[in-house]
Amino acid sequence: MGKKQRNSFLTGVKIIGLDDVGVVNKITNLISGELKLNIAAMTIEAKEGFFGVILSCMLMTKKSLITWCNAFITCRELSR
Repeated sequence: MGKKQRNSFLTGVKIIGLDDVGVVNKITNLISGELKLNIAAMTIEAKEGFFGVILSCMLMTKKSLITWCNAFITCRELSR
């Protein structure tokens, strides 16, 4: 295990919203593209017009966790 892995922690978030074409793509683009994080695990579920995504990522600091959460809250692409 490398030094970066020892100093990081696994965190997860569950996102629930209205199902729409491309919503999962928007979420993965936000994480991988804008936040430059690697997704450790992702579970996707859709039912009766709603979607649920459970994401796990390795983060380095508490600040990165706050940044990660704020990115989902303020993302215009996901608030439509």
